[in-house]
Amino acid sequence: MRAQTLAPAAGWQWILGGFAIFRRNPLMLGMLVVSYWFTVLFLNVVPVIGVVVASLAIPGLSVGLMQAARNLERGQPIGLQTLYGSLKENARTLIALGALYLACTLGILGLSALVDGGDFLKFMLSSSRAERAAVEDADFIMPALFVMALMTPVMMAYWFAPVLAAW
Repeated sequence: MRAQTLAPAAGWQWILGGFAIFRRNPLMLGMLVVSYWFTVLFLNVVPVIGVVVASLAIPGLSVGLMQAARNLERGQPIGLQTLYGSLKENARTLIALGALYLACTLGILGLSALVDGGDFLKFMLSSSRAERAAVEDADFIMPALFVMALMTPVMMAYWFAPVLAAW
């Protein structure tokens, strides 16, 4: 594969093109985004298992949003079935991708335990609200920066992975 070199103005054209797609049906796209958020929110309400299921479902939901934009660009209809459709069509691949992302995230949180003795990991995995003082504590900042530094390449690799795997 050979990367294409484009002028910086091409980035602006890409952004404007995205807004043009959104303007074709902003109500339906907005509804799909809200449905995405509520699906993840409701899954996360279920203790322990909900977080795992949400992590496994997010790649499929992301592909559903991309598919909706693709359908709008092509003049095809969109609906809730578009959002959840990729979970049916490419379920195995997208769930595996979600599992990989979850494993990387948990691995990085596990490594952060080496930095702070597990305090940040306990904070991230706890279901109780953290005290304001604990978040502002200097001992909390170093492990948070460590996790952020390690998660950045994971998130960069994961950004387009669901769509690339599904399409």
